[in-house]
Amino acid sequence: MNKAEEMITRNKYGINKNHIFNLILIIGIILAQISEQINIQFIKYISAFIIILLAFFCKKDFLLPILCFMIPANKLLTINEISVNTLVAVAICVRIIFIRGIINKRLFILIIPILCYSLQYIIRYNSIMPAFITLKTVIQVYALILIFVDSKIHIVDIIKRSVWALGLGIVIVSLSGIILNSNISSATRFAVSDTSNANNLGITCTFYLAMLMLLYIKNIKRFQLIDFMLAFLVLTIGVYTQSRSFLIGLAIVFIMWTLFAPKRKQAKKTIFILFALLLGSITVWFLITHTNSDLSQTIISAWNRIINPRQGDITGGRIDIWPEYINIFIKEPLVFWLGSGTYTNLGLTMMAHNAIIEIIADFGIIGLLMFTFYYIKALSIVCKNCIGGKKKEWINFTPLFVYVACSMFTHSYLSLNMTLMLFLSIILIKLNLRLNEY
Repeated sequence: MNKAEEMITRNKYGINKNHIFNLILIIGIILAQISEQINIQFIKYISAFIIILLAFFCKKDFLLPILCFMIPANKLLTINEISVNTLVAVAICVRIIFIRGIINKRLFILIIPILCYSLQYIIRYNSIMPAFITLKTVIQVYALILIFVDSKIHIVDIIKRSVWALGLGIVIVSLSGIILNSNISSATRFAVSDTSNANNLGITCTFYLAMLMLLYIKNIKRFQLIDFMLAFLVLTIGVYTQSRSFLIGLAIVFIMWTLFAPKRKQAKKTIFILFALLLGSITVWFLITHTNSDLSQTIISAWNRIINPRQGDITGGRIDIWPEYINIFIKEPLVFWLGSGTYTNLGLTMMAHNAIIEIIADFGIIGLLMFTFYYIKALSIVCKNCIGGKKKEWINFTPLFVYVACSMFTHSYLSLNMTLMLFLSIILIKLNLRLNEY
């Protein structure tokens, strides 16, 4: 951001408006954690109202950072099966469509057949939930489109702010939970609330690290002390989740860095990383062998989940459940083509933890194709605003590879969190960010 732009973001008292927006988000998160600790739902309503109100009145280039900041708080701020993230997406649509009059008619037409398709489950299973999930999905995707197609925003600047907001959100939501919510601070695997998923938090951590690494390598963002501290805290939080998906994503980041980082910048940075890893390894070894602290026990527990997993299955039962889903698809063609609305209608007790299998189980192969086409169309609209070079660099694919690898062991990409990660990954590839370009 140049000096002229920075002056615009300050109010008459000289205070940066972005700091004010961040403070409001932090207050909202703190209220949500307090609400969960003392079990007073009304406080959570106030928290949700504050964040939704912020989405209505903040600057347009702060809308995406709000969504990124709220990713780790998705379940924490879910009220009656509706997450605040979804309500923020609704607020964005209302704000941009009805106030500014911006609408994409061609994409809007694609929404109608998807919504109509989802109504079949009301007839077949007397369940409205699939239609509700579909409605949430199309609203979330449409909100992202409305953010990115605004010709007045600078996409690279928005991406930088969003990555910063994601890291800040992970740290604030986690630390506020540790301080204010005694239920989660005593858990074996760390999550930001009683209802949140440790694996999802781990995936969010590794995705943030992939995005930060890419911006750093491309000189889009200068790696300052605050970034190092934020990255260290996110890395620590990721370890505490004991998520194997987190470790897979981390391995991909390191491999892509080693193989495809620009050679002229790679030497010093690689030496720095190797030194940091060596120092970290010595510290971990000391903690494990010389202390009996909670941190050492967490590291031992995380390591055992890899070398000595429960029942000898490192996938946590996934490789056993996947064949069950596939057998049902083979035996019941109607389920394969049209889905069952939810996995419980198949008589199964465990979700597939695989994005593709879960969507087929819920919406069938036809639903999978419809959603995929909708996403492709939406991404094509967004990418028209991205100026890309002719040569694509493999390092730009790092966030996407992390996303794809983790989605094979986690839930459907129809959630706002996974959708937002997918959009950011594709945009970074399309932008083809080059050294010293911005």
